[in-house]
Amino acid sequence: MVDSILAAGPNFAGHYTVVATHRGAEYQAQTIIDARTGKLLLTIATRLGADHRLNSRLLITNPLDSKGCYPDCESCRPTYFQWDGVKLDSIW
Repeated sequence: MVDSILAAGPNFAGHYTVVATHRGAEYQAQTIIDARTGKLLLTIATRLGADHRLNSRLLITNPLDSKGCYPDCESCRPTYFQWDGVKLDSIW
């Protein structure tokens, strides 16, 4: 399965791939994989997914919707992280 995911190429921070999988009805898991080695590096739980870009080390969990809103639940608030190649550091 990892091989088929990595075949699509990196989608985060240069050479990493973020893969979203469901963890029950209310949660998702965002897993960061090194696209060069195939090594699974980190998994973080989210409620509403994550935003990320190939050319950025910023990962936003539970991003705002297209209207700039989020559901009225504490665990749905957006969180901003910076990826350092090993871990995610919360920056806001």
